[in-house]
Amino acid sequence: MKICVLGATGRTGKLVVGQAHERGIDVTALVRDPARLGPTRELVNDVTPIDADDAVLTAALAGSVALVSALGPLRETPRGELAGLLTRILESADRAGVSRVVSISAAPISPPPAGESAAYRRVVLPAIRRVFRLQYQELALMDAALMARPGLDWTILRPPRLTNSAAAQSYRAEIGGPAVGGRTVTRAGLAKAVLDSLARPDWSRQIVGLAAG
Repeated sequence: MKICVLGATGRTGKLVVGQAHERGIDVTALVRDPARLGPTRELVNDVTPIDADDAVLTAALAGSVALVSALGPLRETPRGELAGLLTRILESADRAGVSRVVSISAAPISPPPAGESAAYRRVVLPAIRRVFRLQYQELALMDAALMARPGLDWTILRPPRLTNSAAAQSYRAEIGGPAVGGRTVTRAGLAKAVLDSLARPDWSRQIVGLAAG
């Protein structure tokens, strides 16, 4: 089994690569700067620059069971840049016959679940959205690019605040939106959910909220 990981040099992307390696899954890393892979380079089978031409990207994606997007916008990311990049990669994936895509987004993009406290809905969530407004705008554009493509078998994972415990991989999932009371999940748990989604047909064409298990 082979997957392609877009954004494999980020903190979550590297964990996806590492856990995939542990599961015996071959990985092609699609990255802007291969040097940023560091020791993770030893865990991937191939590295392809994202600025390669379309034929090279298509060849890199060929034979993959899924494309994983671990792209994470920064405050200074130009609006539409990552959404445009994802769209270009999706076009190469289509040419390569790859229809399964798992993408990491963020819980605050979704409406809060009905069971959330009034304080969270009225105070905490609006404050979070103001602070990370630009990042969430870009993630929303990326999500829209996925959902708009006919025939694409997508799953969008929307985690809350990410923590860095490498050992804790437990998580709980809520199909359709954020998990009630979900305030954090570990990056390791998010990476596990990414790979678990490959065997979850019930997550097909679904937004899945995550939280610490």
